[in-house]
Amino acid sequence: MIPDGRVNLVPNIGIIVGTRATLVVDAGMGPRNGQIVVRELAKVSKNPQLYFTTTHFHPEHVTGGQAFPASTIVIRPKVQQEEVDRKQPEFIVNFSRRTPEIKALLQDVKPRAPDIVSTVR
Repeated sequence: MIPDGRVNLVPNIGIIVGTRATLVVDAGMGPRNGQIVVRELAKVSKNPQLYFTTTHFHPEHVTGGQAFPASTIVIRPKVQQEEVDRKQPEFIVNFSRRTPEIKALLQDVKPRAPDIVSTVR
């Protein structure tokens, strides 16, 4: 786990290492933070298969995922994907207005579409 340190807009990030694959839960805000997650991931897992999911659609949980390797399989619940599609552009704009640092983190965000959309609730 990469703990949030009780810092606002920083999620706890989970890394679950299995025998054949690794699952990352949440990725931080923007590609720069996603790159940090990928570097930390390399320290604990050498698995060739990587899965990524998010706890919810807010930018600090989803937008770091674009820094993950292209081979990463993104899994998202259908309801959450609907929120990403409908609400995330507005949230990115709103978050970007908070501070210049957040604006810089979100400047080049291109959220990744899921490879698997689950209907399990």
